[in-house]
Amino acid sequence: MATDLLVLEHTTTASLGALRPVLAEPGSGPWRLVHVPAGDPLPDRAGRLGGLLVLGGVMSAVDPARHPWMGPELALLADAVAEGVPVFGICLGAQLLATALGGRVRRRPRPEVGALPLVRTPAGRSDPLLGGWPDGTRGLFVHEDEVSTLPPGAVPLLEGSAGVPAWRLGSAVAVQFHPEVDAQGLRAWAEGPALEGVFARSEVAVPALVHTWEREAPWSVAAGRELLRCFLSGPVTHRRHQAPA
Repeated sequence: MATDLLVLEHTTTASLGALRPVLAEPGSGPWRLVHVPAGDPLPDRAGRLGGLLVLGGVMSAVDPARHPWMGPELALLADAVAEGVPVFGICLGAQLLATALGGRVRRRPRPEVGALPLVRTPAGRSDPLLGGWPDGTRGLFVHEDEVSTLPPGAVPLLEGSAGVPAWRLGSAVAVQFHPEVDAQGLRAWAEGPALEGVFARSEVAVPALVHTWEREAPWSVAAGRELLRCFLSGPVTHRRHQAPA
């Protein structure tokens, strides 16, 4: 029987953050953190997994060959969707999912940085995960790469950013924004070195963004946590009960 949810972490800068408490809630089930760039082993096949939560990162997905660990992860993601394993990708995780499934990722002319109100598409309103998204809730975008071409068959679920903020293909859902980042998390990003270049190239007034996020984060984080709860209680729980041992 499929059991573990694997949480694929690419950098401690983009960790579970505000989503971590959801994984400790009753009924969330077992999970394991895998820090992929450090060489933590990935399974050869995804069929026995309960699901995959694929986090963000500061590295670029435009040229996967630059990162030796990306090849095995891309293969795992493609196998997961082929096997019907639930996958939830965030920012870099969304870009890796798109690459694994036949889409394309590009470097933006300027980073997209901001707290943008998002609304559901017609497909989003009926989606098992995004169907309950409160229209107008802001998503936090801090990214320099984006999915320029969705994988064949992928359906946009949210709109409101320069690209596609959320989409689904089969058992996979991807979001370009950061539901795991609360106000404290954004302040740490703004004060730390890891994203200094991205913020500078965006030409966004970062102190103003931090002030805006202090106001908006409670609602956005609540919506993000609900996405993860729906992912765990719906497709992941179903997978755990249906997949072969």
